[in-house]
Amino acid sequence: MCGAGQTSVSLFEQFKRSHAEFVIIEKDPIRFEELLHQGFSVIHGDATDEDILMQAGIKEAKGLVSTLGNDAENVFTVLTAREINKKLQIVARAIEPSAAQKLRKACADFQTSANGLSWRYIIDANHIPYSPVDVGRQPW
Repeated sequence: MCGAGQTSVSLFEQFKRSHAEFVIIEKDPIRFEELLHQGFSVIHGDATDEDILMQAGIKEAKGLVSTLGNDAENVFTVLTAREINKKLQIVARAIEPSAAQKLRKACADFQTSANGLSWRYIIDANHIPYSPVDVGRQPW
């Protein structure tokens, strides 16, 4: 899971309740500490950085959810992740309507708005288990 803003909170809780293994990448140091204290597996860093994605296990991951704060970061993260792992299932948030097309061109499998209900619908409708950055232990 790339980004730990308001859009992601309900997803974190869903994933945690389902006992899915996932890693959160968060660059804000205060938010990073909060997530650590809440018991989440979290890496402090920038999800657009290839080294940080590698540290999160992207090479072996089954999926990635990108909910970063702006469209350019989401597109760059999707491009970088797809380059590392061609089989990755990627769900990415489009903030501006025009960004959905860019995310498709960047090879995101699913794009959605910031609306949390849309996230749950996409993940549920496509039978994607609740494991955004899964290190290979959960089958798709």
